[in-house]
Amino acid sequence: MNDQQRVHLLYASFREASQAFSQVLMKPAQKYGVTPIQLLVLRCLAEEPGLGLNELSDRIQLASSTASGIVNRMVNAGLVASERSAEDRRVVSLKPTERGLSLWREIWETRIDHLTPLLEVSEADQENLLRIHAQIVNILQNMREESVHESCSNTHL
Repeated sequence: MNDQQRVHLLYASFREASQAFSQVLMKPAQKYGVTPIQLLVLRCLAEEPGLGLNELSDRIQLASSTASGIVNRMVNAGLVASERSAEDRRVVSLKPTERGLSLWREIWETRIDHLTPLLEVSEADQENLLRIHAQIVNILQNMREESVHESCSNTHL
């Protein structure tokens, strides 16, 4: 097998695992009428209430404009509260409402139940998987950072 085929196999494996996770985890979200990205927003805000929109968009890895639309829909649905800073009206602080927190907790418990069968994989294999996964993520993040630095230096020519 050549390098190109091996890279394709690695990519296909991650994509397949990602799709399988999404399909399993989407069911509890759909049951409660929320999207997976809305669950991610609820998780971020439950863990760090008071995040601003830019901080949230960084955490969920979406453009601020996209995150803004998601947050607006969640505010309208009563899942997220948005408060403007008294000092700077441009600054918005986001936090989950009681309804949003309750929904997050309920779905999180359901998701954990759905993923418990993953524990059938031996602990040694789990540790190896996590170690390898961290290596791959680190490589990809370094590539992304290099790409950003290259594009920034090219704009200053």
